[in-house]
Amino acid sequence: CNSKTLDIFHCRKEDLIGKAPSQLSPVIQPDGMKSKDKAKEKIEAALKGNPQFFEWRHRRPDGTIFDTEVSLNVIDMSKGSYILAIVRDVTERKIIEERIRLSEEKFRTIFEASADIITYVDRNGKMIDTNTKVKDILGYERAEIVGKNFRELKLIDIEELPKLIKLFIKTIRSGNVSDKTEITLRNKNGTKVQFEVATKFIKEGQHIVAAVSILRDITERKKIKDALENEKEKLYSLLNELPGHVCLYTSDLSINFSNKYLSDRFGKVEGRKCFEIFHGYKDQLLAPCNNCPVLRIFATKIPETSERIQNDGQVYEVHNYPFYDSDGNMLVLEFGIDTTEKKLAQDKIKELNDALRLLNKILRHDILNNLMIISANIEMIESKDKYRINKAFDFIDKSAKLINRMKELESLVSSGFELKSYDVKSILKEISKNYSDIKINIKGNCIVLADEALNSVFDNIIRNAIIHGDTNKIDIKTSSEKSYCEIKFIDYGIGVPDNVKTRLFEEGFTYGKNKGTGLGLYIAKKTLERYGAVFILKF
Repeated sequence: CNSKTLDIFHCRKEDLIGKAPSQLSPVIQPDGMKSKDKAKEKIEAALKGNPQFFEWRHRRPDGTIFDTEVSLNVIDMSKGSYILAIVRDVTERKIIEERIRLSEEKFRTIFEASADIITYVDRNGKMIDTNTKVKDILGYERAEIVGKNFRELKLIDIEELPKLIKLFIKTIRSGNVSDKTEITLRNKNGTKVQFEVATKFIKEGQHIVAAVSILRDITERKKIKDALENEKEKLYSLLNELPGHVCLYTSDLSINFSNKYLSDRFGKVEGRKCFEIFHGYKDQLLAPCNNCPVLRIFATKIPETSERIQNDGQVYEVHNYPFYDSDGNMLVLEFGIDTTEKKLAQDKIKELNDALRLLNKILRHDILNNLMIISANIEMIESKDKYRINKAFDFIDKSAKLINRMKELESLVSSGFELKSYDVKSILKEISKNYSDIKINIKGNCIVLADEALNSVFDNIIRNAIIHGDTNKIDIKTSSEKSYCEIKFIDYGIGVPDNVKTRLFEEGFTYGKNKGTGLGLYIAKKTLERYGAVFILKF
């Protein structure tokens, strides 16, 4: 043996001379044969004149296993025929080959496990390989695709073919990685499938030899996207038809969306500031932003409603809400309704009501004064016709009552624009002072939203129980339940006849010996309805 043999086996010459090949090998070779049997087989074949070249696993004297390549040839010498064995250590090569095998195995695992279709195409468009996802998504077996040029494949939609050829040639020539491209293919049943495609080119030196493409099925995503776009268009159409402005504010008070209503009033508003559009200020430092509901909502995230007089003189009722976009960024959504005409109408009604109130006050004052004068003069008349004199006094008394009812009716028609909080028990106690000869018990309390007319309502109910019900005692029980207040008036009088019960709240209806104007309970019922309350009678 030469010195290289000693280097390979890591031993001295005397450790090798006289040893059979099987003694320098493990018992079993990688193929499962015993080393002794396999060595004998190879040597016999060589002796018959058949050169042998094979892989062999050796074992050094120190027990280390290593891989080799062995060639056996017969050489004839003067003393006889010998076998020349050439042994090459291929351990490093084997390690590299194993790494390559594992890498290929890993690649194949990833290749096959991918949720997307992966294709490997040469520079001429011939399909070299594809993974099994092609069957799951398109219904084709790998054998139906591999080896064919993509132009021949029926899976390519005819409308997409020019686009694909152009893209393939362009990217092959440029050598650049293609951007993600959306294409349409057909599955085996002919149904269109939408894909997003990304391609990477394989080079040998400076030349492109193949391309690897990843095709992601985006059919459902496209459907969802298209559906969202349709809904978006419907929403925009709806917003553009609204009889008011809609816009979105960013935190710096810029408008990044507006509907047609707003752009028709102020032109292009996207990107502009709200204080510029609605108030005419160029500089925020000059704008009245210290009490801005939009800025307040960015801070508190609580919706607000306010009234705003805008740059063009219009009055708007404005509703602002916190709003979050798809990325989670907070915006403020605003909806504004033009209330200019309503505001003018309310102001006019208030003006007319003030005039009506003043007119009624003057009329009541003057007529009551005239009635007092008439009454005083009748008393001075010397007449034995007491019946007619008493009749005149009755009519004077009725007229005075009618004037007082007119005061209550005035409260009904002129109040109610602004409801305030009223303490029910306090009002009832004040009214009960007018009926000191009647025992009035008040239990419980609650706060209600009403106006000045509530006094007349309670007074009417109590007065009717006394005058028409002939009661000498009234119990008033008040209780709160959730957002409502229940007030019960319980009297102990003669009751109400059956033929009268259904007509008590009719305008102008009167009955009994103490007939009035027929307006009291009618006014009371209408006033309560204006508050959103109900009037229930139980007998």
